Amino acid sequence: MTNFIIYRRISGGQNQIKSGLGLEGQLTEINCFLASCGDYKVVDEFVEVKSGKDHKNRPILQKAIEKAIRTKSVILVSRLCRLSRDLEFTASLLKNSKVSFKVASIPSADNLTLSIHAVMLQRERELTGIKRMKKESPQPISLQQKRN
Repeated sequence: MTNFIIYRRISGGQNQIKSGLGLEGQLTEINCFLASCGDYKVVDEFVEVKSGKDHKNRPILQKAIEKAIRTKSVILVSRLCRLSRDLEFTASLLKNSKVSFKVASIPSADNLTLSIHAVMLQRERELTGIKRMKKESPQPISLQQKRN
């Protein structure tokens, strides 16, 4: 029998609900994964409404990890980005022999696959930051606007 700790997270924005990353959408993906499992038990479920930017600043995630270690459970997330977009943090979890996690949307993923996804998620986070900075910075005045 596999014991699972379910972890779901949203940043709090409306875009996540529309994109399928809302709490309900995450639960649907997790339930689809669990339906394909044989014998399992959900030991606990943790829900966090917090930005995933800094894993050290996510107390619910830390509690989920601690409980998973204590109960020898697998942390189950709907998508890897719900756990983290930080490559270093994801790699530390992959290397930690006391912690195990599964991603419902890529159920057969091994450590290599998860590492590749983690690299892409970190890059996505970096690009989102650059895009946000460009939106917030004042736009230069074009030559056309100067002449008028």
